[in-house]
Amino acid sequence: MHPMIHARVFSGRIVRFVILSLLLIPVLLPIGIVLLLFALSVVRGDPVVTAQLALTPRSGLLLLKSIVFAAACALSALLLGILYATVIPRFPRMVSRVMTVLIVALLPVPPYIHALAWSTIVSAFNTLISGTSYQPFALQGWVMAWWVQVMAFLPFACLIGIIALSAISRDLIDAARIVSPDLTVASRIVIPVSFPVLSAGFGFLFLSGITEYSLPSLFSVETYALDIFAAFSATNAVAAAVAAALPLIIAALCILGISQPGFRALGEFPGWTGTGSGTLREWPSWFSVLQFSACFLVVLQAGVLVYGTAGSMGSLPGIGAAIGSSGMEIAYSLEIGILAVIIGIPLSAGVVFLMPHGYYPRKIFWILVTLPLAIPSSLVGMGLLTLFATTMKGPALGLLLPVLAGIVRFLPVAIIIISAQLHMIDPVLLDAARFLGDRGSGSYLKVTLPLIAPGIGIAAVFLFALTLGELGATLLVAAPGYQTLTMKIYNYLHYGSFSAVAGLSALMAGLTTILTLLTVYGIGMWIQRFRLFGSDVHD
Repeated sequence: MHPMIHARVFSGRIVRFVILSLLLIPVLLPIGIVLLLFALSVVRGDPVVTAQLALTPRSGLLLLKSIVFAAACALSALLLGILYATVIPRFPRMVSRVMTVLIVALLPVPPYIHALAWSTIVSAFNTLISGTSYQPFALQGWVMAWWVQVMAFLPFACLIGIIALSAISRDLIDAARIVSPDLTVASRIVIPVSFPVLSAGFGFLFLSGITEYSLPSLFSVETYALDIFAAFSATNAVAAAVAAALPLIIAALCILGISQPGFRALGEFPGWTGTGSGTLREWPSWFSVLQFSACFLVVLQAGVLVYGTAGSMGSLPGIGAAIGSSGMEIAYSLEIGILAVIIGIPLSAGVVFLMPHGYYPRKIFWILVTLPLAIPSSLVGMGLLTLFATTMKGPALGLLLPVLAGIVRFLPVAIIIISAQLHMIDPVLLDAARFLGDRGSGSYLKVTLPLIAPGIGIAAVFLFALTLGELGATLLVAAPGYQTLTMKIYNYLHYGSFSAVAGLSALMAGLTTILTLLTVYGIGMWIQRFRLFGSDVHD
């Protein structure tokens, strides 16, 4: 290579690296600051931090229970998701589309709404059998928490199952079906080939379960993540909270490392290559029972959400009063969600476009991008407080910090979605644009941007809905006198104000579901308008 060309390429890489580093600072800095405070406290020999480093038999047992609980919830949901994904092709095309849309509609529903719905249903069932010899179901404890957590994870697990199956070459499936039954094809080809994507799904669900305490706490289940919040409340020292969280962080990082190939596979899914699994329809009867059981659970979950929420609402005037008295919380939550999208989506797109190209740089990139998934939400809140509490005051702080909390926690999801969409663009289209003289920013505006628009829309909905339902970090960073709708609903659930909770939950679930369905409809129209991902693209 000519020395001047080599120097230009090298300087271009440096500029990309510097800009990428600046874009990642808002995500990694709150995590880095809490780790730095912990390291400095350890070096100074702070006795409060040293005391927290000692893993007592109680905390060790609690950590083990939390790991087993998170793993059981993630694995159960993922197995049901795989079964649901394999049963969809057995239905007519229109029914299959409705089943997929149902999953998409359930995705943005926050976990605590699942908790309310199932608590209402179980309470009604216990009342029904109160005069019989049957024992009522416990409304508290590990079993109830596991069931509701699995039901809350189920929509995402089904979506992961659908993505995993669609990543397998149709030709590969059709060739294998000639010599082997469908079940053998599934066990020896479908599962091994889709294992990276499935491992990413398991990793995401596991990390979501082990780093959050909100849903288990509603069923009087203490998890290790709640101990971290308690350590900070007792000592008011961020380093002590990090010391308490260290065993959980190590466990989460191990799962994150195992799931890294899957996260990279999700973010670099080459949809333009014409993949798409063949139809597997001929299953043994026992497997068909499992498939339709998973399908029944998804439909049941949708019915429970509607009936359970509606059954707790009470009178319409009471619902109107609960919603009317929550105007400030609703406006505050919407402001946080919208600002998170306005800031987070351009940030995610910038990170994706500056993604490094080499094998090892990409590995490092995905490790850094997905690192926030392994950090407990309370530590994210502590890091933001440490960074900004001494430099900002008043309403600006109370609005900015919850926005940053949502961005730090959920930007990895937006990055993965936009990256996957970018990799679904046929390189022939980009090469044609460059060949016709459309270079630089014009190529992005006229070719790349319309093609990644569906991914940006999906990422925006995910970021908005997840930020709207965020609790662990928002509890710490919300300004005094302000609370999000999620915080108010969470507090009402502990007080037993189910009618007010139901009204507010229905409002939030309806808002996010309608927004999701409108986005899906808009994406469908956009795809038809530009004929994206169809055979016409290659003509």
